[in-house]
Amino acid sequence: MKFAVIVFPGSNSDYDAFHAASAIVGEQASLVWHKDSSLGGADAVILPGGFAHGDYLRTGAIARFSPIMAAGWAVAERGGTGLGTFERLQGAP
Repeated sequence: MKFAVIVFPGSNSDYDAFHAASAIVGEQASLVWHKDSSLGGADAVILPGGFAHGDYLRTGAIARFSPIMAAGWAVAERGGTGLGTFERLQGAP
């Protein structure tokens, strides 16, 4: 299984999630910047929670309008695994 960990400005636990997927679980994993549009063929998407800069940056709004989220939803729609808070994003498909 190939994991993609989505990284947002000020996100927290993204490197922890990457370490868990690659070093502990032993699967291929990559960090994917929120402005990218491809997950590189990932079977599972991790959307880390917690933001180091607080909620005043409107992190949910950043996530909602980030290009990578379309790819994240595509993984979920085809039955792939999604870990995170996809359902909490306003206007989600």
